[in-house]
Amino acid sequence: MFFEMAEEKRALRLAILGSGFMGTSILKGLLNDKGRASDGFELSFTACVRSEASLSRLERALGPSASKVSCHVGSFTEAARQSDIIMLGVPPGELDALSKIPGLADVSKGKLIVSLLAGVSCNQVVVTFARSSGSNEADYQSNVARVIPTIAAQVGDSVSLIADTEGICPKQHQLCNQLFQRIGTTQHLPENLMNKATATGAVCHAIAITAVDAAVDASVSKGLPRATALSLAANSLRSAASLLGGEMTPEELKAAMSVPSGITINSMLKLDRANMRYAVEDTVGEAIDYARSMA
Repeated sequence: MFFEMAEEKRALRLAILGSGFMGTSILKGLLNDKGRASDGFELSFTACVRSEASLSRLERALGPSASKVSCHVGSFTEAARQSDIIMLGVPPGELDALSKIPGLADVSKGKLIVSLLAGVSCNQVVVTFARSSGSNEADYQSNVARVIPTIAAQVGDSVSLIADTEGICPKQHQLCNQLFQRIGTTQHLPENLMNKATATGAVCHAIAITAVDAAVDASVSKGLPRATALSLAANSLRSAASLLGGEMTPEELKAAMSVPSGITINSMLKLDRANMRYAVEDTVGEAIDYARSMA
């Protein structure tokens, strides 16, 4: 009897430069993921931070999995040199300073550069790295991807927005997509919509957190145990999100839950009287404007 040998997977190293809250969440999700047979690659990890305090925070967040990650204070250039994929996890305003770390822009040529920088276009990354290395923009143009994941990356449930740009080569684009599918699902958008989509997602998170926090506090004040109230609120959001993810529109879900004299419809009317709808609309508009100014 003959057995077909499994195809050997490529070994790729991911370097996360600036492992803040989002970078750490992505790292935790990837460490918990077992990989997909169709990926064709296995990952190893390097994470770089700027201070000993950040290193301690990172190692605490990773827990026992920290032993699977090469964690460093500084060493950004060496981490990039040894990697196949470079993930930029610094604040958007620090892109220029990051690119000017001696040697970093040079060793990044030809490698997939994944930017997590909200409000920063792929072209801004390309121009900044090319200027810092004294090279042509063409040396980076085909290798820069822009991704906005969500915090649920750490539990494998991120919805990662990936910018569709003309410059990036198909193989690098596919690799980026496969990487983020390991920690959830991906959604592709024209890059000119990324700021607006980022802002909308951020506001929805803000609304959910604020609403759950308020609902839990109010429930506790009326005698419901906090753990029970939090579980109910979280599961209510989860069930509504599942339905809104494809099967129902907000109008259909509202109609389905609005029984005559019911709690849900009366609660919605109360929220309308409190101008919640206007507050949400206004917040989304301001968030989109803010996202444009982040870089």
